[in-house]
Amino acid sequence: MPGCVESGDIQPGTDALIIRRSETNLSPVPAAATTAPYLQVSLCQYDAAGYRLDTTGFTLRQKDCTSTGAGSLTQVRRFLVHVYFVSPCNVYASSQTTCTSAADGGRPIPTLKRLELSSAGVLVMTPLVEGIQNMQIDYGLDVSGNGAVDAYSDCAACTVAQWASVVAVRINLLARNQEATPVFVDEKTYTLGNALSDGPYSDAYKRRIYSQFVRLVNPASRKETP
Repeated sequence: MPGCVESGDIQPGTDALIIRRSETNLSPVPAAATTAPYLQVSLCQYDAAGYRLDTTGFTLRQKDCTSTGAGSLTQVRRFLVHVYFVSPCNVYASSQTTCTSAADGGRPIPTLKRLELSSAGVLVMTPLVEGIQNMQIDYGLDVSGNGAVDAYSDCAACTVAQWASVVAVRINLLARNQEATPVFVDEKTYTLGNALSDGPYSDAYKRRIYSQFVRLVNPASRKETP
């Protein structure tokens, strides 16, 4: 995530999940340029473009349009961007904006955080869950074209066609206790996803793996044959 998060704020070797979508609620066309992007979809057969994603220039029309340029404008939806990632710390002090040795009172706690594009057009960082130490994501590929997962990949080298065939996501999280357990040494090796192994940490923190399968409804639905 170059330019979005400082390198020291990202746990090395962990994945990030970026979700982009349009807001559910419709809004009137802005009277002036906005600070955050909006999505406008055309319902007019005469419009040159099918949609517009921008902060200004929303001229796409409803079904009542004519070839001469008349017609009411379609409403817009705010474009949302959420980035989920693992950070080495949960910063408490308002004066701290990055993970340092002084973060969390000198005892940094790995934390799942969210970076969100606000309505003001700025990125806002929010700590969500303390103790999340690693996140690895497997992408389910539909090779046969029937909407079901045929193979999982980390998609580090996926082509455009392979990304288009992703029909599911498997999210793997490694959670760590916030407090150390006396006379305990974590000598386990944790399997996170398709190929990654993490550990042993050889410290006094107990850990547990959580995994969640998410089906992507639209690409995983029945395919149409031309």
